[in-house]
Amino acid sequence: MVLPAGCEPELDTIPVMDGAMSLQRLPGALDYATAAAVADVSAFYQSAMPGLGWVLVGNHAADPARPTLIFTNGQSLQVASIQIESSDGSTWVSAILRPWTGTTAATP
Repeated sequence: MVLPAGCEPELDTIPVMDGAMSLQRLPGALDYATAAAVADVSAFYQSAMPGLGWVLVGNHAADPARPTLIFTNGQSLQVASIQIESSDGSTWVSAILRPWTGTTAATP
């Protein structure tokens, strides 16, 4: 598919858990809900992302019910921030992709 000038493709390089609900893919971001527990979602990303070239460089979990995982990808020069939060009986996942200069973390 050829996009019009100025349109960015939707984010499809970050995996989504099976059974995702209310999935929204935007340029540089994705959001969805899942019935999985916060810990299971966190484990999913920590397992799936390295196989796609991502390195976990931060797991910010001051509140275990609301962790944020930070991954870098030295080949694509991107940072992925994945926020996980339990709310109203569902677990919500929000991923944001940003450019990475490669100065804040080591690559494999």
